[in-house]
Amino acid sequence: YDNNPAKLYLFNNSGELLNQHFIAGNDKYHEISFSKSGNNVCCGGLNKSIVIYNLPSFNIGRQLNDANDVIRHVTTDKDEKYILCGLSNGNVLLYSYPKSAQKVTPKLPHRKSLYGIAGNQKKSSPFKMNQ
Repeated sequence: YDNNPAKLYLFNNSGELLNQHFIAGNDKYHEISFSKSGNNVCCGGLNKSIVIYNLPSFNIGRQLNDANDVIRHVTTDKDEKYILCGLSNGNVLLYSYPKSAQKVTPKLPHRKSLYGIAGNQKKSSPFKMNQ
């Protein structure tokens, strides 16, 4: 990776640039996943956090900082209520919202690094955000 500032670009279907955003902390994202509506994008990478941006403004809707290693994969369930996050060390994080629905989950032993997970046959996108 170089030291150039990292950016996200948003284009319309005609290829016209709608917006661009400098990524805070110059994070390098390994995974970018759009919501079904296209109003949000969920990103994760080297900085060990998941950032959910509202589109087209790139305002941060949520930031989840619980990861203890590089984020390699992000997916959701079919209803976009849960985010599954695969880390380089083999851990998988599960996020649910609203926060009152979250429960403590025991840590499971792992033996191999996990580079991808699948929630279903089609790749899902981040859960819906209140705009």
